[in-house]
Parts: sequence; C-alpha cells; structure tokens
Amino acid sequence: LHILYKTYLSSLKTIAQSLYDDVNKNYSGTYKEYMLSSIEKIINKIEDGNVVSDNLPTFSITNGINIGYSWSVSVKRRKAIIDQDATVQVYAYNSKGEVIQNSSEKAFKAGDDSVSVSLPSTTKMYKAGDVVHVKCYYKYNDISYYLGEDTVTAYKTVNPNKNQGGSTGGNTGGDTNGSGTVYPSSAPTEPNPTKAPNFADENPYTDLDGYDWALESIIGLTNAGIVNGMGDNKFDPSGNVTREQFCKMVVQMFGLDATDTTSHFNDVDETKWYAPYVTAAVNAGYVQGQSDEYFGIGEVIMRQDMATILYRAINKSGDGVILEFTDNSDIAAYAKDAVAELVGLGVMNGYEDGSFKPRGSATRAEASKVIYGTYKIVK
Repeated sequence: LHILYKTYLSSLKTIAQSLYDDVNKNYSGTYKEYMLSSIEKIINKIEDGNVVSDNLPTFSITNGINIGYSWSVSVKRRKAIIDQDATVQVYAYNSKGEVIQNSSEKAFKAGDDSVSVSLPSTTKMYKAGDVVHVKCYYKYNDISYYLGEDTVTAYKTVNPNKNQGGSTGGNTGGDTNGSGTVYPSSAPTEPNPTKAPNFADENPYTDLDGYDWALESIIGLTNAGIVNGMGDNKFDPSGNVTREQFCKMVVQMFGLDATDTTSHFNDVDETKWYAPYVTAAVNAGYVQGQSDEYFGIGEVIMRQDMATILYRAINKSGDGVILEFTDNSDIAAYAKDAVAELVGLGVMNGYEDGSFKPRGSATRAEASKVIYGTYKIVK
C-alpha cells in the first residue's frame, strides 16, 4: 500500500508539473499568475505528502485496557514532520472486525513531538479477556495516513459502576464522513402504540448479567413481541443494530401496518423479512434513505439517526434542552433538534467523558432501552 501510494503521488506530481510548464510557456491570459500559483500549491501539497509518507509517526498503547478506566494511545512524531499542524485518530475493533469505539480527532500541534489520545472503557464495550485490535491514523492537509495496527487485551481489576442510563454506545466504522439519513419535512403519521409490554414473566435470557439497566426494557419488549432473542436463550445484548432492524422495532412498537413490501430503494429486496418494516417506516414519515436510491440495508444505525427516527415517531416537541456535549459540532444539522428533544425527555444521554458520539452505533440492549423509553412517552 505504501509503495502504491508513493507511485500515485509521483504520477500526480508529474501531471501537475507538466501542467505548470504548459501554462507558463503557452498561456498569456489575465489569470496566468493565479493559475501558476494554484498549481504550485498542489505540487507543494504532493511534496508534503511524500515527506509524511517517508516519516510516518509511530504509536504505542497502554499495557491493556482496564475496564472501567481510561486507556490511551501515544503517538510520537519524527523531526521531519514536527512542524505540521495535524490530528490523530484511534479506532478499536473486536475480533470480528467490528468497531467498538473511536476517538475524536486529537489536535497534534506544530512543534509537539508527541500526543496522547485517551479513550474511556466500560463493561458495555469490553469484557475481560477480549483481544482488541487498535488502528491509528495521522491526518495532515486533509489526508489520513494509516500508521498501522496493534493488539491489546482487556482486563478488569475492579467492578466499575454500571451504567444506569439509557444512552447508546459503540461506533460506526472508520468512515466518519457519512451524510446520515435524509428526513422528510412533512409531519409523520401519529403513532399508535402496541399493547403495554408485560413484565410479569421471568427473564428468559442467560446472557444479561451486567445489563440490569436494560433488563426491564428487554424483557418487556420480548414479551410484547417487539424484540426477539438469538436462540439458545441468548439475547446478545452487545450485538449491533442495523437500520432495518431498528425500523422493525419502531414499526412494531407503534403498531404500524407492515404489509406493503414495495420500495423504490435499490438495496431493499422486497422478498426479504425487512421489506415491510422499512416501507412502513418510510410511509409513516419516520425515516427516508441515505439518498433517493439507497436506504442503507445492513448498515449499523447511528445514534443521531436513531434519535431522529424516534423524534419523528413521537411527533412531539418542547422538551428539548441546550446541548452541552463536547462533540456538539459532530451532530449533523438534521439531527440536532431530535437529539435535544430525546435528551430532554430522558430517553437518551451522553457518556461519562461528556461526549454524545452522534455517529456511534447502538447495541441491542441500548436500542431496547431507548425504544421502551420512547414508548413510555407516548403510551
């Protein structure tokens, strides 16, 4: 990959230099100097890329992830690039290659030879013995340079306080530039909640230890037929929720008619189980696709999209709060009112580090918690 990248940059520089020579020799128009200056900037950026590529920073990880405490990644820069204003970002993956969490971009100021990125850890993210794959990126001139991967093991020395809130967690993949879901401007269909979940039955699952904060929601929604287990008396509370799975939960909770399977989205297979639920949610005005042609089947739903779908389903406003999360600027414009409303209603909240992680994903336990919290608002 490194060789291919260097070859690519070399080709770009050859093209840019040829263009510069051609303009300089054969063009005499008004904007000649402006054109030459613009091409020079491109050439300089390419040369900077070569310098970074030849002097990539190194990174190291703390000795293990002590669950319930912060862990950190230290990035050290070489002298050749120490004068760059850059950022670094860290991603943590489980053994299945799924993103567990990622940091926000950490400023790496010119003149600093090292920077430390600190990330929280909770029992929702990690279990003792988990092997975590950590990838690190160095971003300069709007280009992200992959610094490599290392592994670290999660362990637990104490029993950290369990999360009693209804916040959702986790993250999406390494691409954090998705546009999110497009939502209609018309008012959505009024919800018609299903029968109240029954909490009389005992817990049918054997894998909910440590999930006391979501137990009532999971059992109630299971008994109401809103969510299902994964077989063998397992619920898989830490598993991620896809966009179509979340649509099914919302459609069933609010009692929408789910018989029509027709869809204009290219990635919605009308013969699959999810088709009537996606169609029902779209027709109700709760959600649209990520574009006119693409819904996003199979993609893990982002926290800000989950908030927006529920906000549209509730069709209620007035409880919004002033958001004071450390990553407010990361919340998409279309989702700000929804997040403020759901936080104000107590259905969703942030993390101990003060962030909301709008592009983070939801686990099955967390989705159950916010679905039931929403139900209680409209029942």
